[in-house]
Amino acid sequence: GSSEHAPLCVWASAMIVLVCAGMPLSVLGLSYLAFGPSGKRWQRGFVSLLTASYSPRFFYFEAIDLLRKLLLSSVVVVVEPTTRLQLIFGQVVAGLAVFIFVGVQPYKEAPFNFLQGLACLQVFITFVAASALHHAPGESVSHATWEVGVMLIAANSLCLFSIPVYALYALREAQRIAREI
Repeated sequence: GSSEHAPLCVWASAMIVLVCAGMPLSVLGLSYLAFGPSGKRWQRGFVSLLTASYSPRFFYFEAIDLLRKLLLSSVVVVVEPTTRLQLIFGQVVAGLAVFIFVGVQPYKEAPFNFLQGLACLQVFITFVAASALHHAPGESVSHATWEVGVMLIAANSLCLFSIPVYALYALREAQRIAREI
């Protein structure tokens, strides 16, 4: 029964909160120590794996991205499983990620900003499509709902296939520029 699993549920919930809050806060703290007013060169080298792809003024952005990843991979799993609320939670997190990454453009290289925005959009469309097609057992789904779902899946597929196409284009453009130098 559920009462015998209660301690495990409490433990799992506590771990989700600790990891989803603790990991991004740890990354943020380490990044601030390295890039803050009293940051030292060796500290920046220590966190460079986490910060090297971001513009210097966005040294903290890995913490934001980590929070996004944890919310979409851990928290979404326990938010009212198999309900529309779970899908709405995913939509809100993924939608915010699209606006944040497209609006802020934290990466040093423009192609990375575009690719991250496209990847976040693809995840957002996935949640929107799942929400559009979600129905309770025994509930009938209208033909119009299925049409919307198919269009969303097509848009999702377009985003998904655009990522490697654009990545190859950006790579070839970088090679062309390197040859000109």
